[in-house]
Amino acid sequence: MKKKMITLAMVLFTFLSCSNKDYFDEGHVDLTPGYTIEEEDTYKVYTLNHPCLMHTNDDFQYVVGKIKTGAQPWGAAWEFLEQNPYTQLNENWTTDAPEILLRNSSGGNFKVAREPGLAAYYLALRWRIAEGLGEEDAYKYADKAVKILDNWSTVCKAIQVENTNDHYALVTGFDGHRFAQAAEVMRDYQPWVDNGGFSKFQTWLKNVVAGPATYFISQKTDPYWSWGGWEVPNVAIMLAIGIVCDDQDMVNEAINYYKHGPSSGCIQHLVVALHQDPAGLGEGYCLGQADESGRDQDHAGLSMATLAPMCQAAYNIGEDLYGIKANDSFTTEDGRVYNRYPKYAEYGDVNLTLAFFEYYAKFNCDPIEAVDMPFTYWETRHGKQNEISYQGRGHFYAGYEMIYSHYKHVKGVSAPYSKKFAEKYRPATSIHPFEYDNDFPGIGTLMFYKGE
Repeated sequence: MKKKMITLAMVLFTFLSCSNKDYFDEGHVDLTPGYTIEEEDTYKVYTLNHPCLMHTNDDFQYVVGKIKTGAQPWGAAWEFLEQNPYTQLNENWTTDAPEILLRNSSGGNFKVAREPGLAAYYLALRWRIAEGLGEEDAYKYADKAVKILDNWSTVCKAIQVENTNDHYALVTGFDGHRFAQAAEVMRDYQPWVDNGGFSKFQTWLKNVVAGPATYFISQKTDPYWSWGGWEVPNVAIMLAIGIVCDDQDMVNEAINYYKHGPSSGCIQHLVVALHQDPAGLGEGYCLGQADESGRDQDHAGLSMATLAPMCQAAYNIGEDLYGIKANDSFTTEDGRVYNRYPKYAEYGDVNLTLAFFEYYAKFNCDPIEAVDMPFTYWETRHGKQNEISYQGRGHFYAGYEMIYSHYKHVKGVSAPYSKKFAEKYRPATSIHPFEYDNDFPGIGTLMFYKGE
């Protein structure tokens, strides 16, 4: 098994000692490296009850039941999906795939992949729900969805990887995410399975998307040289494709990386500081400053938008990434127990993943609201971050309906800023109806709202 190196500095990090707690509270971080211990990757055989990425059969049954009874806001959200341009029965996006998909610092043709991926996903949702509602023409939406997916698995041969330019990883992490979500829902469409289309698409996902993604992650070994907005999407797509393709090795690689990987695709490097909420809405050290919070909010949000579905998929197969705690530990082969996140262990059972979600939500829910945001100095290869960045503040990404639903209804814990963000984009009068997003699969109200 692969070994991940983590830095242990339980007593060497001065801000974690009881006598120096105030030093941390004032916004200082001691970055002195300590000694290292090798943590072995764990390996589990996960039960994959398909579909099990963002949505399960139980989820679809719940939504269908609400629509059948005319319950709101599900009924109106379903009407929104029905009327959405991406779910119409025309030939749009069925012949768009290029042979080579390219993205680099100079540009590329990558934008051609966005709308086909979204259309395939939204059509997949429309098919599953319409079928559950007993609509006779539901299969037509499935036929169009798989026509889009077949076009890509037939025509697109590669995502071009350039060793001097990492922009290809944005294609794998973002565009791959849309296609994988669509395929996981459509795997239950028997005509697609019978004609070999699903198997062909699985191969395409592994060869064309997962190959470059795993290569990219393998090159990231230092948080100083990494960005969460690039790495989290690629760890997430590795997990997604592992699930779609029933590849237990890839599933385990992604989960292990998020738990104890060496750079910002891992929670301990994605969150660079924990803070108490000056407003007092959250309890304890409930705000987790991200590695890109001082860069801009557009990039900080990319981590959120892909981490949420990653956590949801992991939870659906029995791995609780939503619940990662500051004092989590691991045991070595000789039976010794170590803190997995030594710089945070002092903070006990603080939920690191939730803290990350809450920090972004607090600052970005209302871009004109004056909020007191704690911030700890951070430095990467791109320079020093002395304060939170207002650039891109208020950027909307889908995901908070999913996040809030899990913490509220599954874990029963408070997530006040995630709640606020979810509520903002729930009404039909919002500029983003029902948490709909043009970058990442949304329609959060329809698929994740569970009531108050």
